[in-house]
Amino acid sequence: MLLALLTGGEGWHNNHHRYPNSERQGFYWWEVDSTHYVIVVLSWLGLVWDVQGPSNHVLKEGLEK
Repeated sequence: MLLALLTGGEGWHNNHHRYPNSERQGFYWWEVDSTHYVIVVLSWLGLVWDVQGPSNHVLKEGLEK
């Protein structure tokens, strides 16, 4: 968790490679991804759009492992 806070979520970068369409690197609530939170705020402001998260299939697959 500390590493995720210090690196802005880069510690979860492997998730991005598993599902490259997702802007999120931390797929679950315990995977802190501060870059994702910035992107969410930018989308609320209308500065970014078409923001995609991981699919339910990928999330379910990760929880099964």
